Parts: sequence; C-alpha cells; structure tokens
Amino acid sequence: MGTGIDQLNLHSVQLGYLKIVQVGNADPNNTKAGKQIRGQASVRRANHAACYNQCYVMHEGFKDRIVRPVYQLAIISVSLYARTMYQPGKSSVRDLQSPSAHHSSVVDTRIR
Repeated sequence: MGTGIDQLNLHSVQLGYLKIVQVGNADPNNTKAGKQIRGQASVRRANHAACYNQCYVMHEGFKDRIVRPVYQLAIISVSLYARTMYQPGKSSVRDLQSPSAHHSSVVDTRIR
C-alpha cells in the first residue's frame, strides 16, 4: 500500500499544491491547450466558484473551533521543569532543593 498524499486524507487548499510537488509540474497552463482555455470566461468562473466553495467549507470547519469560549477548549500542558514553589529569601533553584542536593557526591540515578 502506498504512502502517497491521497492516503493522508487532507482537505485543504494545499492539497492541490502537494500533488503538484509529488508528481512534478503537471500544470495544464504550461501546455498549449492550457494556454488556449485559460482566458475563457467560463473556465475563470468555474475556477472562482471552486475556490470560493473550498474556502467556505474550510471556514465552516474552523468556525466552531474559534468561536468556543476559552474554558471549553482543551488545555494541553507539558511540564518542562520540576515544579518549585517560590519562597521569599531563596534566591536560586538550588536553594529551593532539598539539602541533600547540595552535596556534589550524591548522584540521583533514578528514572522518573
């Protein structure tokens, strides 16, 4: 089974661009036939309608996500640092650690 762009199930304006990147320059406007029909009003209207419809669908899809109040959105937080409480009079993270952490000979090898 291939792992092409079609298997990604993308539904966005960029899908056409990604397909061109995948297969090379397949733009019909670079061919003789493409140049002949590019200026036709019916083709321009069809292209405009397709772009408008696709943008409308994308807008409707994102509208529900943007309009929700903040408290309804999922909060994803990853703690990058150990949690330490601020204590007045303590000037550094080392001062906030336990006294045993001040000794350089003590090495904590536990996996957390």
